[in-house]
Amino acid sequence: MPSQTDNRKYMIGMDTGLELTDVSSHKEADVRFEAELCHGTIETPPEIEFRLTNTGFPRQFFFGAKPPFTAVLSEEGTLTLIPEGDGTYVGPVDPDGPERPAEFIPDSPNEGCWRALGTPLKVSIGKAIPLDRDETISVRYTVLVSADHDVACPPNGSHQVTSRFSIGTVQENVHEATATLHVG
Repeated sequence: MPSQTDNRKYMIGMDTGLELTDVSSHKEADVRFEAELCHGTIETPPEIEFRLTNTGFPRQFFFGAKPPFTAVLSEEGTLTLIPEGDGTYVGPVDPDGPERPAEFIPDSPNEGCWRALGTPLKVSIGKAIPLDRDETISVRYTVLVSADHDVACPPNGSHQVTSRFSIGTVQENVHEATATLHVG
């Protein structure tokens, strides 16, 4: 499984690719943070898998609801990330909108791109997870153009997604993990 960036392009639109151009964590503390793009064709939307490995001694990690990465929108709001799972992490912003992760993901591209069918609301719950040395946890997200963002489909340029986690205690030793996706 390639780690970090591998310079392969995946399709987010009929004529537009998606690349993972950078993955970083602002502090290194015996932790390896990785991301990998998967899929992304005319038949399936792109997915990104985030992985965090504890390379130090056994310790407690504190994450949001979908460890190890908890983000549903890019920093500028043009890309939406829909997590795999049972729906305990996302809900609808619109009361009549989608409620489960699969309901946000279209069956086919709309107006030339993979666009979310609604805007997810991130549920703010956290999880404490003990990780042994060299233990890895991961989560996969579907990457879509945001439903309510008035941008060209898809939005060209670089888009960052960022998540925070802490080690040892909830409010101390806070780390930020970032992935940069390039559309174009």
